Amino acid sequence: MPVAMSPVVTLSSGQRGQWYEQNCGQTFPQGGLGTDSPLTGGALWADMGLTNALVPAVDPAVVAMQAEQQLVLPKPVVRMSPVQTGRQVTGLPAWLWVERGSWSSVSRTAQVPGVTVTATATPVSTVWDLGDGSAPVVCQGPGTPFVEGGDPGASSPDCGHRFAQSSAAAPGGVFQMTVSEHWTVRWQGAGRGGVFPDLVTRTVVAVRVVEVQDLVVSSPVH
Repeated sequence: MPVAMSPVVTLSSGQRGQWYEQNCGQTFPQGGLGTDSPLTGGALWADMGLTNALVPAVDPAVVAMQAEQQLVLPKPVVRMSPVQTGRQVTGLPAWLWVERGSWSSVSRTAQVPGVTVTATATPVSTVWDLGDGSAPVVCQGPGTPFVEGGDPGASSPDCGHRFAQSSAAAPGGVFQMTVSEHWTVRWQGAGRGGVFPDLVTRTVVAVRVVEVQDLVVSSPVH
């Protein structure tokens, strides 16, 4: 009868199996274990097929979905100029930007036995719906902060707006401005990678816009 010579082993080719030899008992004079007699012969290989040790038991894309669901993205922290009064003035350039703390990559990692995947969300753009009926302002970045003491008549180099009308007639006397931050999401792990649909975080801010009339003072006539 066959007797195992080794435990189950995996060859370098990935093939799994076990070595056996025939044991016909010592009552047969033809030979004992390990001989090449007709009854015993040499060692025998019992093939068990290719191992799946190198193949992840779980699709990395499935694990990537778990990592993506763990992402907690910050809402944009909105800033505008002039920051001193908190009010905007018609006709003057308003600088628009979000704080850098809400503009940085966020990563989360998920794992199961044999598979580790990391999903990373990266902010790429902001969309400013000013609430005044104008077209949204799309900025490819966080925007440039206005420097206190700077020229109030200068426009932002990359993200700005000019209000054409006051918010006096709007509900509550304010425009409801919505700022959307768009994020790309990529994943990497287990020798693979991919891209998820973009994610969006939003902040709504009430903006009061006032209209300043030029005052013309005539000199008294004597």
